[in-house]
Amino acid sequence: MNRLLVCLIFITISVLKADILYSQIPDTLNGTNMACQLDSTYPFDFEVVDDIVVTGEGWDIDTIITWWWNWHGFSTWDLVPNIHFLVYPDSGSTYGPKDSSYIDIPVEQANYEVYEYVTGERWRVEMALSFIWPTVLSPGRWWIEIQPSNVFYDNGQTGIVAEVGCGNGFEAWCRYATISHYYWGPATYWFGAPYEMGFIFLGRQITSIQEKENLEVKHKTIATIVSGSLLIFPYNEYSVFDITGRQIYTLNPAPGIYFIEVDGEIRQKVIKIK
Repeated sequence: MNRLLVCLIFITISVLKADILYSQIPDTLNGTNMACQLDSTYPFDFEVVDDIVVTGEGWDIDTIITWWWNWHGFSTWDLVPNIHFLVYPDSGSTYGPKDSSYIDIPVEQANYEVYEYVTGERWRVEMALSFIWPTVLSPGRWWIEIQPSNVFYDNGQTGIVAEVGCGNGFEAWCRYATISHYYWGPATYWFGAPYEMGFIFLGRQITSIQEKENLEVKHKTIATIVSGSLLIFPYNEYSVFDITGRQIYTLNPAPGIYFIEVDGEIRQKVIKIK
């Protein structure tokens, strides 16, 4: 029954026009949950991270899917103003994440969708990152946290669904400042078993800019800084590429660095700040 649910999830994925970069899918109906919540009022600040290994030349992340089993009086996602997507570098010398995040993107309600699949208990959440900021991870091991902003006294507790053995074999790590545990520790210490977070990453494998031989600014110009639309060029016909070499088909893309190609040559570099 649960695997049928997984199939339905992939039907949803198929319409997103993005590749599945990585997935570790737990038993969404029976899997446990690990407290994960950003609460500035209680405070009830619980954190859970799990590792991913970015392959190839890197990933351009478009969408992240997670599952949640919430409790302690949780009533509605309408009271969750945003969900933070955090990325921590690997500690390197010892297994586990570093203390400080490398990326922290608050995904507002307009950019995430919630699907209830067990009434009042379990939800699937799809976060769209592509409309907020270019989210590119270079190759290597990174630690991922998906942390809802939620006030315990108003709306209970959020917990991400997890299962032993659903991922790459490396357990999640946790830290709970509320109860004076300020440093990361393995899930086995907290929950008695090596649980792994459930998530799916959608997006695109990065292709080297070098594959597009002329993706260099041949007409040396100072980068133009803009906010809003990219309609600032004195050219009738042109193409727009992002920093990964991927062609962009909108004149109002997410903030980032873009190159304008005219007649097979890159004529202009643009930095969009918002």
